[in-house]
Parts: sequence; C-alpha cells; structure tokens
Amino acid sequence: MLEAHLPCVPFSDGELAFFRRFIREPSVSRNGMLKAAVESWGFCARHTLGLLVVSACIPRSGLNTTTVLYQRVVGNAITFLGCFASMGGGDGKALRNDEPCPMCELGLNEHSPAMIRREWLMMPSSLERLRSISGDTRVQWSGFICGACVNSVTGPMCRAHAAVALDGGDKVTVNRTFDEQRGLLDTLNSRLERYEQTFEPESAGVDGGEGVAAVIAAAGWCAGWQSLSLALGNLPDGGTIDAG
Repeated sequence: MLEAHLPCVPFSDGELAFFRRFIREPSVSRNGMLKAAVESWGFCARHTLGLLVVSACIPRSGLNTTTVLYQRVVGNAITFLGCFASMGGGDGKALRNDEPCPMCELGLNEHSPAMIRREWLMMPSSLERLRSISGDTRVQWSGFICGACVNSVTGPMCRAHAAVALDGGDKVTVNRTFDEQRGLLDTLNSRLERYEQTFEPESAGVDGGEGVAAVIAAAGWCAGWQSLSLALGNLPDGGTIDAG
C-alpha cells in the first residue's frame, strides 16, 4: 500500500476537523486561519498533504479554499522577488518561515482528538482520491517538482531550496535562481487565477486539469516535494508506487 511509504498518514480526528472548518470559507478576510496560512507560506509538509487529501475528497469547497490559499501565497512570493530585483539582490530569508505552521502552532498532530461525524471522517481516510486527480494531471504538474527535494539533477527549486540559493549563492547562481523562480511563479499565478474564477457563482466551473495541477505544484513549491511526491506515487529513484 502507498500509505506504508509515508510517515504522515493517517490524519487524526482533530486534524480532519480543522480541515473541514478551514475549507468552508474561501475568503481571506473572513477566514482567520486562511489569512494565517497565507502569511506563513501555507502549512508544513504533513498538513499540506492533509489539506490536499481533504480537498480531493470534497473538491468544490476544498479546492476553492486551497486555490485561494496558494494563489495568495504565490502572489506574495512574486511581490518579494520584485523587491529583491529592485534592490539589486539581497537575501532569501523573506522566503523562509522559521515559525511552526498554523496547525502545528495549535498543537494539532496525529494524536489530536475531536468531535466529528464518523461518516465524514471516513472520506479522507486514504490517498486514493488525491492520487486519482493527481494522476489525471501528472503531465501538467510533474515539471514543477523540485530536483533538490527528490535528488534529481533537473527540476526548479521549491521555496526552501530557492531561499538557500538566493541567500548564499554566487552571482550567477542567484541570477539563475531568480529568473527560474520568477518564471515558475508567474506561470502558477496565472493558472491559479484562472482556476479561482471557475469557482465563482456565475462560472460553469469547468477546468481541464490545469487548475488542479497548479494547486498541486504550488503546494509542492510551498512545503517541499519530499512527502508530497511520495504521496502522489513517485519514488526517489524516479519510479512510481503501485496504488494497489
């Protein structure tokens, strides 16, 4: 089973109860935890995976809020890189977050209890639905996997690895990293903005897969690809995990 490769599942009742509340309100102004997550570059690797698992199970509300989260985070990163360029360089510390993720700060972990309806709790009990939507869009997100996270010589850097390169690299490395990150983030931002529009009431809500792929890619950029890549069926040697 795929779950045997991952130390971060299953999720506790408390974590799932948080995700259920979190995805109900896609407005940053009305959802304090969404606002906190945007300001914290999203969640840690464990809770990023949990959010994607729940969103895949309840796609209309889950992917709506998750799309808003990552569109705002990516937009903030673009703003940071613009300041970085205008100052002729600088350090990459602004891309880092040394504080615990909003869920970890609340003490939510694999042991957290909560009162939650059992039928809802069973919905995100496995990675099956996440792997289904990610498998359908793999060709559209796999090119965003951070090579440094998965021990590959190719692939753009995630947020954490880009911060290191921008902070301590030579001028050539810094310039290359900046150009790579700006191109990656601009692409994700435009795709996330288009996908966010499909959730508006007057929209038909049609997405050909590009939007879901952008959400997955943005999640990987924010939290790193080690656990997420495994969850989506990739092995460190480049192979894939049988979903059976």
